[in-house]
Amino acid sequence: MNFSIAVCRIDDFVTYSDRFGQNAVERALRKLADTLTRTVRPSDFLCRLGNEDFLIILPLASSAIALRVVERIRETIILSQATKPDPAFSCSFGVANSANTASAEEVMALAAQALGIAQSEGRNRVKLSTTAFTPLVTRNRGGDSY
Repeated sequence: MNFSIAVCRIDDFVTYSDRFGQNAVERALRKLADTLTRTVRPSDFLCRLGNEDFLIILPLASSAIALRVVERIRETIILSQATKPDPAFSCSFGVANSANTASAEEVMALAAQALGIAQSEGRNRVKLSTTAFTPLVTRNRGGDSY
């Protein structure tokens, strides 16, 4: 079954928290969760991963479909804040597809890697993983892989 995974992160979360305080952070997280919930497709799964990270699983979504869905989410986040009194925030997304991967964990790792690239390239953007998953192989002193 082909699927895509997107990881969403609020940009400059620590700076936002330091500058605007915990109450603003709570409102931003609530606003983001509400926007994600309203904007994902009915077949998608959404969950919070950690402080400022959210995971979107897009079943039966090719890379092209996932990119369209996630870009629509990113734009909705920005537009939903245009007339709000709270401090604005942006989000970056990493997207990966299950094609040519062996597991959901690999797709998740690729999406997380793409998210890091999106943030390093300027934030407030969607980045698709275009590389194949390459697992890290470590060796113990005896030379055995584990």
